[in-house]
Amino acid sequence: MLPCVSRVIGAIRYWNAVALDANRVSHGNGANEQTGPPLGARALAMVHLSMHDGFTGAHGPSAKYGPYLPDLPPAPPGASVAAAVAAAAYTALTSLFPSQTESFDQALADAELSGPASTMD
Repeated sequence: MLPCVSRVIGAIRYWNAVALDANRVSHGNGANEQTGPPLGARALAMVHLSMHDGFTGAHGPSAKYGPYLPDLPPAPPGASVAAAVAAAAYTALTSLFPSQTESFDQALADAELSGPASTMD
C-alpha cells in the first residue's frame, strides 16, 4: 500500500474511533444526544458520509466516486485529503454531539494536521 494511502486510511480509522467513543459517551453523559441504537447508528453514518465527502472533495474530479451531497464547494488546489477528512468528521461530530466539543477539539489537535499540504497525505 502506498504511504499516502496508508496515512489517509489511518485518518479515517482515527476519526471512526473518535466517533465510536462519542457515541459511547453520549449514552451515559446525560446530554441526551443521539442516544439509543437507531440514533447512534444514524450519527455514525452521518460522520462517515461527511468523511466521504471530504475525501472526494479533496480529490476533486479525479475521485472515483462523487460526493454524497451535491454542489459542495471545491477544495483548494493541493488540499490535504487527511485534513479534509478530519475537518468533515470534526464538523459532523460537533453538530451531533455538542456537549463533547472539547474532546473533539483535543482530537483535532492530536491529529497533528498542519495547513493544506499536511504530512498526513
